[in-house]
Amino acid sequence: MFGIGFAELIVILAVALIVIGPDKLPEMAKTLAKAYNELRRAGDEVKKSLKEANMEERSTHVAQRPHHDESGTVRDKTPDS
Repeated sequence: MFGIGFAELIVILAVALIVIGPDKLPEMAKTLAKAYNELRRAGDEVKKSLKEANMEERSTHVAQRPHHDESGTVRDKTPDS
């Protein structure tokens, strides 16, 4: 987790307990967890939007390419051709 070992995590928690205090530590942890989850959800939404835009761009690009028949002749993509 973020390149932090168990010993470092214990030290961080001990310092947080001393600085924040035992009364406010659970509230602070809950606030930090909510903020982390919101950031993760926002990141997931951005990834999803980029992926959808990329798929849309690719499908538009493929639809615009000319169609080649068996002989290699470029034909329009209309059904009448």
